[in-house]
Amino acid sequence: MIILLNGASSAGKSSIMKELQVLFDDLFLGMGCDKFMSMVPSSKQGFGVKATQMWIWEKSSDSSGALLTLNVGPRGKLYILGMYDCIKIMAERGFNIIIDDVCLDAELMKQIAANLNQFKIYFVGVMCRVDILEQREYLRGNRIIGSARGQYDIVHSAYSYDITVDTSETSALDCALQIKEFIEKNPEPYAFKRMIKI
Repeated sequence: MIILLNGASSAGKSSIMKELQVLFDDLFLGMGCDKFMSMVPSSKQGFGVKATQMWIWEKSSDSSGALLTLNVGPRGKLYILGMYDCIKIMAERGFNIIIDDVCLDAELMKQIAANLNQFKIYFVGVMCRVDILEQREYLRGNRIIGSARGQYDIVHSAYSYDITVDTSETSALDCALQIKEFIEKNPEPYAFKRMIKI
C-alpha cells in the first residue's frame, strides 16, 4: 500500500505521516520530497547560482507580501521521476510507503500515476488555510517565507483525492485517524486510477 500526502509547505504532511506510521500495525516507510531534496547540494537548488539545473525559487510579491514560486527545471523533473522510481522499487520489495510531497506539476503526476498503477495508492489532500500556513512558516524558522502562499493556489487545483483532511484546526493525530479510518472502510482507492484516464 502507498499513501501519498499532497499539500503546500507547512500544511502538516510530515506530522501526519509520523502519526500514521504509529497507528498502523504494519510497517510503513516514510519517503518524500524533503528527504530527497536534501541529497541535492544547496548551490543546485532554491536560490543557488546554478539552481536552474534542478529547481529555483522565483521571488515576487502581492498585496499580502512576499510570494515565492517554485520552478522545476528539466533535471529537476527527472529527479522527481527518479524519486518515484525509488518508491516503486521499495513497494515492489513489499514495503508499505507513506509519501509526503508538494505535487505542483499535474502532467508529471499523470506520468507517475501510470508508472505506479500496479499498487494500491491512496491520494490524500492535506489542506490548510493560507493564514495558518504563513503563521507556521514564521514560527518554525526553517521554512522559506512566501513558499506556502506561492504553492497554495496550485498544489490542489488539478487533483481529485480519495480523501482530504484539513490541518487548520485539526491535529495531525486526528487527521491521521481520519485517513486510517477511510482506508479501512474503502479497500479500493480510485483517485490515482482516475488521474491516468483524464
